[in-house]
Formats: sequence, C-alpha cells, structure tokens
Amino acid sequence: MIRVRAEQAGVRKRAYPTCSGTATPPWALNRGMYPITLAQVLGHSSLVMIQRNYAHSTRADAHNMLAKLLSVE
Repeated sequence: MIRVRAEQAGVRKRAYPTCSGTATPPWALNRGMYPITLAQVLGHSSLVMIQRNYAHSTRADAHNMLAKLLSVE
C-alpha cells in the first residue's frame, strides 16, 4: 500500500513504511489506529518499539481520551 501511494504521488525512490520517519506513528496513534496494527504495519515483532518511541501522550491527551470515552452519544 505504501509503495502504491508513493507511486501515485510521483515518488521515484522505493518507499517503505519506515520511510515516513517518526511523525507518522504518533499521528496514526492519535487518530485511533490500534498499536498492534501499527506495529504490524511498521514491521515490529512486538509493541515495545511502539511504546518506547511513538506512544508519547500528554496529560491533555489522556484527558481528551477519557472525555471521549465518557461522552454520551
């Protein structure tokens, strides 16, 4: 999927999921991507890399997630 999107965008070099740098994993997590899925996409065999490097949350993040969970729809 990464390769196809890169080709569609006109990227001439070979594209890998890890080419996206360190900005994409936190972005994906903040938008609700499951950490296990993210680890698989990035090619990690465990969640340790995700936890150490990408899962930085602030108090505001925790507050917002709790408010979202407790909201009545």
